[in-house]
Amino acid sequence: MTAAPLLKESSQFGHPVEAEVVEPRRAYVTFDIGNQILAADVADVREILDHQVIAPLPNATAALLGMIDLRGEGIAVMDIALSLGLSRQVDDRNGRIIVLDLQTDREAAIAIVVDRVRTVVEVDEAEVDPVPSVPGGWNAGAMFGLTRVEGELVYMIDLRAALGQSDSAALPGPFDFD
Repeated sequence: MTAAPLLKESSQFGHPVEAEVVEPRRAYVTFDIGNQILAADVADVREILDHQVIAPLPNATAALLGMIDLRGEGIAVMDIALSLGLSRQVDDRNGRIIVLDLQTDREAAIAIVVDRVRTVVEVDEAEVDPVPSVPGGWNAGAMFGLTRVEGELVYMIDLRAALGQSDSAALPGPFDFD
């Protein structure tokens, strides 16, 4: 981390004082999908649940794992790894379900499955590097940057973009009667 520049401004008594310029900081929840560490804006997260049984839906796309019941509310559970071109781990002992609050015009809540939730970190905007363009299966469209947390690379993800980029999400389901 670099030292912040100093800004000269007047105090309430009219005397010049030096004030440190504060970099904007945002909080991100960090989690694993496969061998990748990802971070999403904590403002998009409603709650984090232990892994539980997900009831499959008939004729659902591969990205829609099914539904869970959360205190009487049915929540669709998505496999965000598919839209990112990643593979999840099969072991669900550390797996978590992240219920999202994306404030979309959809009425139903959405959740994603991740292999492990790590922690919440605060990141300065100056510490976020652009995501390099990588050939192959990596879906960099949902990534807006990368940073380092405790020496490890962490990919910053826009959950709205990641969930909206699933090609199969636009296909009509068996109960769409428009």
